[in-house]
Amino acid sequence: MQDQLQSLLNQIKVIIKEENDLKQRQYDSGETFNVFEVLRLQRNEVRLHSSFIAALLDPQGAHGLKTKPLKSFLQVIDATGFLIDLPTVKIEKELPIGKITKNGEEGGRMDIVLIDKNKNAIVIENKIDAIDQPKQLLRYFNYCRKHFNNYRIYYLTKLGNNPSNDSCGGKDIEYMTASYYEDILMWLNDCIKLSEKIQPVNETIKQYRTNLVEILNIMSQKSEKRLLTVATAKSNIESTFAILENKYIIERKIRFDFLLKLIALAEKYGFTGNKEEAEKLADLQKGIYLGLIPTSRSSHYGIFIGNERPSDGFWFAIKAADKSKITKTDLQQLEQQWGLYNRKNQKIDLPYGSDYFWSESGEENSGSWWKWDDLETLRAMSDGRFLAFIEKEIIQKTVELKLLEGLEDAIK
Repeated sequence: MQDQLQSLLNQIKVIIKEENDLKQRQYDSGETFNVFEVLRLQRNEVRLHSSFIAALLDPQGAHGLKTKPLKSFLQVIDATGFLIDLPTVKIEKELPIGKITKNGEEGGRMDIVLIDKNKNAIVIENKIDAIDQPKQLLRYFNYCRKHFNNYRIYYLTKLGNNPSNDSCGGKDIEYMTASYYEDILMWLNDCIKLSEKIQPVNETIKQYRTNLVEILNIMSQKSEKRLLTVATAKSNIESTFAILENKYIIERKIRFDFLLKLIALAEKYGFTGNKEEAEKLADLQKGIYLGLIPTSRSSHYGIFIGNERPSDGFWFAIKAADKSKITKTDLQQLEQQWGLYNRKNQKIDLPYGSDYFWSESGEENSGSWWKWDDLETLRAMSDGRFLAFIEKEIIQKTVELKLLEGLEDAIK
């Protein structure tokens, strides 16, 4: 089995190298020029993805295609005939539905809403990178029941994942899933055909499709076909099954190796970390922190990484290592001098606030590093980008700005 497995991996390695060579040639020739990446909008959920999809769906849109993109979209998501009067469909983006109530079951904003004159509606919750919010889908469901005659809620993600139980409020609500990988790309390909005679629109849609292909890290059709042929060949199929059956322990090993490297790196800056905590985080256990605590002196604070959030996203913060002695007055007077540690979620035991891991840019909704079973995150852990981000943007800045010392001074 070991020889067969190595043979499979060697064959796949050749395919990946050829795919990377192809991408490099395309890059050198300008084929992969991406204006959205240049403008730093590549992953921006609201400003790019929701806006672009909404604009293309609009029957009155400047694209000049009337209801054609909308018809195609309804076919792709299996909703043909649901919106009866297509020319009257109005597209709402970031539709406000009231202030979020104390119980979290009403209010918020809905990403994309399609409404016809008969009050039939399709609601799209767009999650290309953003994390689920508590009771988010439940709020949309409650609003739709009160305001629309007929409705469908679509939860749109990269691969068609289901929402978290927390987003549904622990209730059995009605929704359908859709994916960028299949549904949106299929729709865009159709829209490219529909817009062949309108060159500016056609080229813009192609650019957006190129952007998605980059985000989703999609192989060329030729490489994908070869990969499937190799992986499912009779001589390789048992090796492929072995990889699939051990997917979790492979991912866990990548996470644990990453955390061990992080602990070793932190030691160079005078911090110590607990390997047992690292093991638990690698297992994706909830309510666990990896604390990087200063070793040079007794400290009430350290840099912490954890996933104790309703939606299970991994985040980081300067956190109290024991019962915090800082007061609310001290908290208000702290100098907020670092963009990543901001007042978001600031409280007594998180004096500088906290934030999710997003990507190497650190910008909100710029990636899915908060999700530690995501291939993009695992790749960043493996190739060193994630570790470099933590060193440069978290550990170094904490040390250089003497943030921990400032907190110790505040409680003396």
